[in-house]
Amino acid sequence: MNEEIKRIYKNIAAVYDGQPWYGDNMVKMLSDVSADAAANRPHKLNHSIAEIVCHITAWRQFVIEKIKGNAEYEVWDTELNWRNIKSLNEPEWKSIKDSLQSCQTEFLQQVEKLSEAQLSAPVTGRKYNFRLMLQGIVQHDIYHLGQISMIKKLVN
Repeated sequence: MNEEIKRIYKNIAAVYDGQPWYGDNMVKMLSDVSADAAANRPHKLNHSIAEIVCHITAWRQFVIEKIKGNAEYEVWDTELNWRNIKSLNEPEWKSIKDSLQSCQTEFLQQVEKLSEAQLSAPVTGRKYNFRLMLQGIVQHDIYHLGQISMIKKLVN
């Protein structure tokens, strides 16, 4: 891996289970959330913690598919983008978190395979390159972690 790809890799890893500068990583943020709390959608909010975690996973999968060269894969206008979760039991919540973990593992494996030239290449069907997409997914995660943090305070 070249230095830029190493930096991107480290940022992705830090947000998920490392030591990001802003505070708790994703794994820590979700570690004390019960299934009931994860499914709770506070009044006037659009999404629950579980729905946000599914959304984060869906967009990670989008990036994985684009790195693999899958031009047809889409998330934007699909059920994958925002699931509607009314209730959860603990095994279902664990399955959602396990899916995120599996996706994270594959995501990092795909980032490791990237070449420096690929970073500047356009993402098929998009008006941006792989560098911007990878930086964007880190920003996306941090944005949604802020939402999760606020929802945790409202439901606990």
